[in-house]
Order: sequence, then C-alpha cells, then structure tokens
Amino acid sequence: MTKITEYAKNGAKVICDQANLPVPPAKPPTYTIITSNKTIKGQSEPLANQKDTSVGANIPLFGTCKQLNNGACTPIFNRDWDMVKNKVKIKGENALLISSELKCNVGSGGKITFSKKEE
Repeated sequence: MTKITEYAKNGAKVICDQANLPVPPAKPPTYTIITSNKTIKGQSEPLANQKDTSVGANIPLFGTCKQLNNGACTPIFNRDWDMVKNKVKIKGENALLISSELKCNVGSGGKITFSKKEE
C-alpha cells in the first residue's frame, strides 16, 4: 500500500465513514477550512495542522449520522488527528496529510478523512 504524503490544505474535501449525505443539490459543503494557519502555504493554499478540529469552522456537518440512527450529524472530537507528519510543524503543531484521520466519539465512532480523489 502506498503511503500518501501530500499535505492537507485549505479546501481539501473531507468525508465521514458514518455519514448519510443528502442527495445533490441539497448536499452540504464538505470542504475543510483551515483556521490554525493563514501564512504557511502549499500550492498557494494554507496548510492544515492537527489543531484544525473545530466542528463548523474546520470540519463540516455531514448531513445525518449512522451512529445516531440517521439523526443530525453532531461530531465530537476529544483528541487530535492521527497519522500526521510529526517532523513538519505548522504554527508549532504537526502538519496534516491527506492520509490523516480524525476519530469521532459519537456512538461507536466514525472516522473523518480527506478524500484522496479530485471531484
């Protein structure tokens, strides 16, 4: 398996493996907004770090949640992203890669990841 080393940046698409998204055109936006860093950029976009975990600011709501019997998505994060780039710091925190994962604590948990494909 090839390890993806591309850095996560502003506008990267994020997905949740427990989401039931509404069908387009009602589909909510699922693009991350980087708030921890506005100055360190890759391909002219701000790069994400492990503190970009704020629901609504960094992580969008994903429609309804399988863990909540299709109730409204209300993610809860009690820790930072996993699988980060430990040797690269952005604003003093580990850089996020598109292979990074964030565990949601709702129900038995979902996993937030970056989409690996362009859409």
